[in-house]
Amino acid sequence: MDNIINNIIPLSVYHEMNHIARWQGPGYGANFIDTVISEGLAIIFAQENWKGFKAPWGEYNKNEVNQFVKYIKANINTKDKYDHQKWFFGKGEMKWLGYRIGSYIIQKLRDNNPEISLSKLTKMKSLDTFKLSGIDFKILL
Repeated sequence: MDNIINNIIPLSVYHEMNHIARWQGPGYGANFIDTVISEGLAIIFAQENWKGFKAPWGEYNKNEVNQFVKYIKANINTKDKYDHQKWFFGKGEMKWLGYRIGSYIIQKLRDNNPEISLSKLTKMKSLDTFKLSGIDFKILL
């Protein structure tokens, strides 16, 4: 119970605050790219503002990144609606995959562009944000 009160609730408040701020600009999103970017921004924003706890749903290891690309190419057509439950709350290798991909994209962007504030990124269109990450997920563009 202490972990929930002292860590998960504050982290979640920061996460949701970022979503609220994003809704004032480009919005949460209706497609896979928008949603991944919105969730990645919210995770990184929360972690940068609440240092006591890292969300396990935003964690990944570098070896997983190539698997992300392969899995996306094999399983998603960005022109179609995607299954939010499957991509963000799925089981097995799909568990939290959308969150983990979003965290990776935003962290890569932050590493490559430290001068761009999270406030500015929160107001930026998803495709522009994605391109700034420097990641070559051609299937998504």
